[in-house]
Amino acid sequence: MQKFSGIPFIILGRTAALLMVFGGVSYLGCREQHPSETQAYTPPATQSITEQFDIVAHSQMPPPEGATCVDCHAEIVSQWEQSQHAHANRLLKDSPLQPGHSQYGDVETLITEELEIQQNTESGFSFTGTPVAVIGVEPLVQALVLTTNGRWQVANPAYHMETNGWFNAFPEVRNYKEWGHWNGRGMNWNVQCAWCHTTDFKKNYNPETDSYASEWKSMGISCTQCHTDLAAHAADPSLVPGKRFDPVVAQENCMTCHARRSTLTSEKFVVGEKFNDHFRLNLMDRPSVYYPDGQVRDEDFEAGSFLSSKMHDAGVTCLDCHNPHSGELKLPVENNLLCMSCHAAPGRLGATSIIPEVHSHHEVGSAGNRCVECHMPETMYMEADLRRDHGFTIPDPLLTRTLGIPNACSRCHSDESVEWAEKWTEEWYGDKLAARRTRPRAHAIQDAWDGKANLGPVLVQLAQNESNINWRASLIRLMGPYMDQQSVREFTQSSLRHPHELVRNAAVHALGDYPVFFPQIENLREDPSRLVRIDASWVTRDGDPFSPEQAKELDEWLTFNSDQPAGAMHLAQMALSKNDPAGVQKWAKRMVVYDASIGPYMIAGRLVHAAGLPEQAITYFEEAVVLDPSSEEAWYVLAMLRNELGNLDGAMDAFRKVVQLNVNNARAWYNLGLAQIQSGNVDAGLMALTRAEGADPTSADAAYAAATVYLQAGNIDEARKALNRALQANPQHGPTLQLLNRLQTGR
Repeated sequence: MQKFSGIPFIILGRTAALLMVFGGVSYLGCREQHPSETQAYTPPATQSITEQFDIVAHSQMPPPEGATCVDCHAEIVSQWEQSQHAHANRLLKDSPLQPGHSQYGDVETLITEELEIQQNTESGFSFTGTPVAVIGVEPLVQALVLTTNGRWQVANPAYHMETNGWFNAFPEVRNYKEWGHWNGRGMNWNVQCAWCHTTDFKKNYNPETDSYASEWKSMGISCTQCHTDLAAHAADPSLVPGKRFDPVVAQENCMTCHARRSTLTSEKFVVGEKFNDHFRLNLMDRPSVYYPDGQVRDEDFEAGSFLSSKMHDAGVTCLDCHNPHSGELKLPVENNLLCMSCHAAPGRLGATSIIPEVHSHHEVGSAGNRCVECHMPETMYMEADLRRDHGFTIPDPLLTRTLGIPNACSRCHSDESVEWAEKWTEEWYGDKLAARRTRPRAHAIQDAWDGKANLGPVLVQLAQNESNINWRASLIRLMGPYMDQQSVREFTQSSLRHPHELVRNAAVHALGDYPVFFPQIENLREDPSRLVRIDASWVTRDGDPFSPEQAKELDEWLTFNSDQPAGAMHLAQMALSKNDPAGVQKWAKRMVVYDASIGPYMIAGRLVHAAGLPEQAITYFEEAVVLDPSSEEAWYVLAMLRNELGNLDGAMDAFRKVVQLNVNNARAWYNLGLAQIQSGNVDAGLMALTRAEGADPTSADAAYAAATVYLQAGNIDEARKALNRALQANPQHGPTLQLLNRLQTGR
């Protein structure tokens, strides 16, 4: 008769566990200490600021080329000198900061008369130090503190320019070991801020020492950041190619800062190059960043939403609305002049000709008659910074009712119901709204986020009819779970040959969890776009060997991002692909140093286990349940691994914790029952198996296991009853059918 053979530890595969990509600036958590430890953190006394950075040389304001440019471009330089770009990063002495006090939760911060920051929390973190610089102009300014290893951090209190007071721009209470704490990697200026707040910034990170030797030409965004090195132009103005001032080329340059993106290379972006050869843009498939209709949820820094808009597809660029030197709008929006520069009859760039008060059904001069209030609604970020959505979306209260998506009507008429807003939009725009692709697309995207089955053909149809590249690529990225459907496979494979790199890259991601497609993806290792080449190489890293050029490019991407949790995770995965257990351990440890929250611990444990090191892996899961005792998944994986290592009592304790957290976890009841039976407590084990049957009536496993136990005890009647229950759950369950046949034939 069949005997219980133990509990197999099942580690999640690449799709579920190992290729989880963390979202850049939205990623949470850092620091190496155990949660029960406390830490008083101060900068090293042996290193002065000037010993680490030559502040004067790196912070001339205005930067040296400003003096040169003014000879020929006095008006432009004058505009720039008053811009937020010019003052995006400056020394403390040039800032408006005043003494004050900030309090949020248990985080109390005192800013003394000497502008020294003194911070204490009940959770064990304390800090005393003096800021050396600031970022931002209005509505808020943030202080920069120089800490260890060349690391500049953005302190959590921010200075409000309207109230002249201090407040917490990120009021979530953070554990000081997390990525998102102000002293963590998520608030590290060298990575998160500097490239967009200085000129010609070089991060210069050393992964072996985990230190920075960052350099920059000047604080703030100066002429050369947008126009490249102007020395030759200053000597001979004719040497600057005219294409550098083309609006489309300029927009690629604007996007390098005004986009939510990650970085692909340490190579300097040169004006005239393509954004996608240097950066990976966050698309609309990210539920943490966008609503399913494309409205911004989290910060996207304009470009992502703008590229998804009809305005972009019509040929509008940043420079149509914004003066690039002053940063100001070219025309006012309060009276709709800016919008009407295209939408007044006869219409520019194919824009629909409108009369605002007729189109809006609101009186002239009212907020409801301003185009931007409806099509560029504001969202508050950092507790004080209102930013307009650049997706130029259409208010649709129906999507608020069905999907919970905000709409501009209800933002303004907050005292009215959603049904009230829907009534008026249906009366005014019903046929137009019903004809738009926004509604079916939004519902399909939400269904994909919810994991709805058989959605693939719907996504394919939407993508086939989608002319906007961002939306087409976003829809393709959502097709990964539906590759069992032929139409999805064929369409996604054909997208590998699409003329636009974002679509080809989206297809790589959608197909990247299925080795059967790797030969096709490997062909894209030689793609013209660096974005596609790197991701194709990454997905197929277990396939054919890389050429020297491919290996160099992939290694540069991995190394450049190795100072963040996702980068450490990727390096651990690469070490796993190279069968390098020591490398897996090295970068798994680094991952949880960067972010001591439960997610990195779970991923690190799985990676180390996959490297064949279960004894080392279990320490990560033991720490995970300390970090979050309510994590059902962490307790379950810990239980399985304890059993694998022969700790049956520990495994049962962890399984009991799982079913306490979720009484309907059928697999935990099932494994608890098997473990109890193996330990000799058969009655308790059979009871647990019964609970497993009740929790999942569609699985035959628990009833079959009970049948084998009854047979071992010689109780044939109960064994037959259990086998019948197993067949009721799954009439095709092979082990049950085999065992019944053995009982009937007596063999």
